[in-house]
Amino acid sequence: MKITRLMLLLKFLSFANSLVQNHLKNFGNFKTKKLSDCKAELDDGRIVDLSSLDNPSNPISVIYENQEYFYNPCTAIECDPNSIKNTAICQKIKDSHEEYNCGEQNTAFFDFKNNNLYISYTSRDRPAKNYFLNLKSPCCCPNKCNGKKPTKSGGLSLGSVLLIM
Repeated sequence: MKITRLMLLLKFLSFANSLVQNHLKNFGNFKTKKLSDCKAELDDGRIVDLSSLDNPSNPISVIYENQEYFYNPCTAIECDPNSIKNTAICQKIKDSHEEYNCGEQNTAFFDFKNNNLYISYTSRDRPAKNYFLNLKSPCCCPNKCNGKKPTKSGGLSLGSVLLIM
């Protein structure tokens, strides 16, 4: 069984006031403890909570070349009707109408290194490939959202997807 590894890079956004006040806390590598499919606790007690970005009926999306990627951090989204019904990331090929489950919701693995939150997903439905998606949102920062909606989310931007084969 081939496994797809999807790494979703969630860019850590630094704010000037917290950078000054918490200089030592905001830099370095932290161990993470998965609290749910979209929430993790850093070893210093801070929480990264993406639950306010959860919207399975309208997931975050980006178009890259002839492909569209859909991502929802907490609740599974609809994807390939023949695949497992636990999709966090779906790839849709526009011309062929093919859909692929690129990451299963319950396989989310959190890592926090060099001021970046990384979430890796695996899928039993795709050949082994790496996909890197860059999500920019205040909710990617520790203790910024904690279940509250962000005032402005950057989302996935055009050209932020890099496909590595």
